[in-house]
Amino acid sequence: MNERALARALTLDGAFNNVVMRVAPGTDHRPVMAEIDRLLAPYGGLVAIDRRDHPSAKQVDDRIRVLNGFAVAFPAVFLSIAAFMTSAVLTRLIRLQRAQIAQLKAFGYASGQIGWHYLKFALVIVMIASTAGVLLGLWLGNQVVIIYHRFYHFPSLPFRPDWPFARVSEISV
Repeated sequence: MNERALARALTLDGAFNNVVMRVAPGTDHRPVMAEIDRLLAPYGGLVAIDRRDHPSAKQVDDRIRVLNGFAVAFPAVFLSIAAFMTSAVLTRLIRLQRAQIAQLKAFGYASGQIGWHYLKFALVIVMIASTAGVLLGLWLGNQVVIIYHRFYHFPSLPFRPDWPFARVSEISV
């Protein structure tokens, strides 16, 4: 039935079921909630509930906390595996080319120059993998925001990548 027609039929014109209030940041919400309880008690108002005690807010907070854990755990695991594999490949390459390295040293190349030559292999791998990881992470992050937007019906939920983190992760790897 139409809400207005039902309200007129039950003489509940102007009645409401929910009150949502925003308190300024840093303000103690307990006195505000007590005053709301006092004002609405004669009209059958129940207990005011803080946002952090609301089940849907707890669910969203818990999911964000889990995503924060994933944001630390997954990169650590992938970077550890990538470091191990890169080390194994470079170690094998250097072992296979010992004779060539000895010849280069005999011709007067310094150890640092030879080391830099092999380090460039690792840097190329790291740069390609970092770029692919950042692009894949941006795409997946956007997909997660789309899913949350559809599931929770947020009025506005823009995807904002953390660009300084992406630049730092590429440089520090």
